Amino acid sequence: MTGTIVDITVPAAQFALEYTLGEFEGVAFEVEQVAATNHDSLMPFMRIETTHRIQLQEAFAADDSVADFERIAAFETECLYKLDWADRIDHLIRMLVDQNATIQTATGHTDCWDIRLLFDDRETAAAHMNTAKSRASTSRW
Repeated sequence: MTGTIVDITVPAAQFALEYTLGEFEGVAFEVEQVAATNHDSLMPFMRIETTHRIQLQEAFAADDSVADFERIAAFETECLYKLDWADRIDHLIRMLVDQNATIQTATGHTDCWDIRLLFDDRETAAAHMNTAKSRASTSRW
């Protein structure tokens, strides 16, 4: 069996952390855990390289895509947060998993997300990407 990798760029307005990414232009927000072993926690850990932790927490609190957050660790120039997503974000992530897509990497920066997805085969990838395009043209994901 061979898989199909799809690299996509999604505007933050159609995915997650639009407000926070706008407040921290030039800073990368990297998802640390993307493999789902528990359907209650998909993409929960985010690594951010910044020393502006108070401003980061204020941005998370003001961001409508974040339901809750907790700082797990802080190092000299970076920190690790556990994020609970708002329902609309959680739903999108679950849609990907339900389509047998594995989120290999997800990095948010400035106003978009770069996401690498692994699908079982080309047909599944093509079908999912066509569905995603039609959803994006009619509403927010």
